[in-house]
Amino acid sequence: MKMRCQCAVACLLAACAGAFKSSSHVQPADELRKIDVVVVAHHDDAPIFLGHSLPSIFKWVQRLRNVYVVGTTQMIDLLEVESKKTGSRWPAERVIKVPERLFPFSLQDVVEVRTKARLPRQHVPGDKDRHAWTYQQLLKLYAHMVLGQAGPNRPQLLPSALIADSDDVWLKPVDFVYGEGDEGRHIAWYSLGSKLSGSFDSDTQVGAQCAEELKFDQGLKLRKVVPDGGHLNDAFTGITHHSVFQSDVIADLIDSISLANNKPAWHVLAEVKHPLTEYELYLFWAATKYPERLALRGLPYINSGKANLKQLTHENEKVSLLELSKSSESFVDLVLGSHNSKNQSAQPFVYATFHDDYKSDDSCCVNIDPDEWVGANGKTCTGCFKAEHSVRKQAAQAFSECQRSIYPPLEVGEQVKWKFSDGAERLLDFAACIRGDTTDTDYESLLKQSGTALANLVHA
Repeated sequence: MKMRCQCAVACLLAACAGAFKSSSHVQPADELRKIDVVVVAHHDDAPIFLGHSLPSIFKWVQRLRNVYVVGTTQMIDLLEVESKKTGSRWPAERVIKVPERLFPFSLQDVVEVRTKARLPRQHVPGDKDRHAWTYQQLLKLYAHMVLGQAGPNRPQLLPSALIADSDDVWLKPVDFVYGEGDEGRHIAWYSLGSKLSGSFDSDTQVGAQCAEELKFDQGLKLRKVVPDGGHLNDAFTGITHHSVFQSDVIADLIDSISLANNKPAWHVLAEVKHPLTEYELYLFWAATKYPERLALRGLPYINSGKANLKQLTHENEKVSLLELSKSSESFVDLVLGSHNSKNQSAQPFVYATFHDDYKSDDSCCVNIDPDEWVGANGKTCTGCFKAEHSVRKQAAQAFSECQRSIYPPLEVGEQVKWKFSDGAERLLDFAACIRGDTTDTDYESLLKQSGTALANLVHA
């Protein structure tokens, strides 16, 4: 692989030597090869989460040890009941129930902070509850802080944990570790999307807006990992409904925000005027200070909705919403455009994610070559941002080609010991590749825009 910006890297190795934090985790070596999964789930999420998401995690997520469910009292009670049923579709002993009350803030705390800051519950009529939205994102950001120590009937959360939305349904085998490092410090896969590959246009904007508003220790500035633009004039996002968080990386992020603002990080984040996005905040931070822990890709997925469930429930009043959601023929297969679950292996989606205000026929696809899949109804899956067919095709193919080029497959069990500079160079190469930049691109300018610590140090 041809590496760029090597001069900048060589000049900065000494400056970067202190960019790491040591981990205090003491866990068996075989467990450190694994990951845990953390899901924040409200009881309103139960139909999708218990009916589809949780079973799919155990079926398809590789290297999995345990699933930690952070939930409301009602959610924990529902999970307890379902786990005890005969024929439960997940191993109850590997589902760790975590009440929200264990966290250092409550929903009411977040509401009070945001109300005092004069932040609205809704930005526009019909918008989601932004107070509750911010709260659930803070729960994810603080998962390692709260679960990093073992508790009663609760093992210590592993250093690498997949943070997934409660309405993510996994459809194929998926590994979130690119390479194995020391003491569980994996090189973790991080999935991106772009406006032209199908992501919502708004998702390509909010992460940078949020990061720009925040203040970090030592005046550090966070930027997009892949700068917008390139030969297709695309815009990129790390909002893809999941992310791998690593314990020392997230601890450093939270400490930096707290120190810079002289108050708890959750309080600072609750006051952010732009929509908080936990996945992009983590990505920007990791790319800036821990680029050797990241490998970038674009997993293909489909956005759909939950509205069909509520409609079907009205038609079947004697059937509970949860029981109804377990019928794949009436839901997940409907989203995929096929009533034959055997056909799921032929579809390109790695996962589906569901939105409260979407119907299944409103589905839109991200990182999918539009020529690659047509549903049983003969209808192609459009992008959430409507781009021309040929442009979507180019954007989707670029993700696959750049992943193979910059992050080629490793041998099973192969340990990778990247230095800061190794990871940073690959992030820049991926950015250049996905943007379609040529060898005469002004890489000094690209460095200046990128979200790596190389850019921050060179251009401080």
